[in-house]
Amino acid sequence: MNCRPLLTLCALICFLTSSVIWAQPKSILPEDWQSGHFLDHPLIGQIFTAKGQSVPEGFMMRQARLTRFVLLGENHDNPDHHIIQANIIDALAGENHRPAVVFEMVPMRLADQISNYDLVSDPRLDDFAKRLEREKRGWYSWNIYRPIALAAAKNKMPMVAGNLDRATTRAISSNGLSELNDSEQLAFGLKTPLSKVAEQELIEELRRSHCDLLPQKALPAMVNVQRAKDGSMADAMIRASGKFGAVLIAGNGHIRKDRGVPFVLRQNKARIQETHNLAIALVEASPQQPMFADYDFVSKGGEALYDFIIFTPKFDRTDHCAAMREQFKNMKKTKP
Repeated sequence: MNCRPLLTLCALICFLTSSVIWAQPKSILPEDWQSGHFLDHPLIGQIFTAKGQSVPEGFMMRQARLTRFVLLGENHDNPDHHIIQANIIDALAGENHRPAVVFEMVPMRLADQISNYDLVSDPRLDDFAKRLEREKRGWYSWNIYRPIALAAAKNKMPMVAGNLDRATTRAISSNGLSELNDSEQLAFGLKTPLSKVAEQELIEELRRSHCDLLPQKALPAMVNVQRAKDGSMADAMIRASGKFGAVLIAGNGHIRKDRGVPFVLRQNKARIQETHNLAIALVEASPQQPMFADYDFVSKGGEALYDFIIFTPKFDRTDHCAAMREQFKNMKKTKP
């Protein structure tokens, strides 16, 4: 019996099998978690739909590649969130697919600076970071955001400013949405009021995020600012989307589908044919909430807040409310 054909077939199968394994896409999860808290939590590294169905990352990424507007949420201080965002951007990129990357962290006055990067003269984007005035503006260390910018730059994706300038948000806080002209209000989705339920939930979120230290009368102004920021980011995504669409990097609160940037995108049917969007939230797992059912990812109005949720370890266990209460106490002491 001649065994050579059989050996040849076996060798071919081994080659094809090894090639398939080698060609498997890189995981979007970090190889090693940078955050050190609750690493044994059962949800860490898992991906769920808003209905609580656990799905493989390949399923989520296929949906993302088919969607024109992809929104990636985060906790600003968690480095693992930025690694995952960078990996998603890298996975979305291709020779014939280079969506723009829009940043909450960059105001419009720095639009020219963020669009101008050069990996040849600035391979680590250190000069790029200086021009964006990150630390000067009070944002977290450039090192944790660097992976996102490098992923965009290496894939030749446009980087785009998404947020309003601080002077504009202060004016809105003081004088209301009339600080924006009619065309801006329309583009930002501000001509369409939030539902009473969505507006009340936003007020409650703003109250909690400021540790119940703000006076009630300050909250409506903060709602206006939040909505204007969401509108600015949605408008930036639309303007930058071009042929390939856009990806947003922003806090989880801004990518909520019931009232955030996705809500504004849906109001802009006159400007864009495809208003469908995909919101992926990155959420730190809590030891008090070991199961998906312990979390609430549905609004009081019954709308899913996100399309997918990825659980990660927690980065910082500091009691930020204690620090904020101390800050408020000191401010009162210094008042004349």
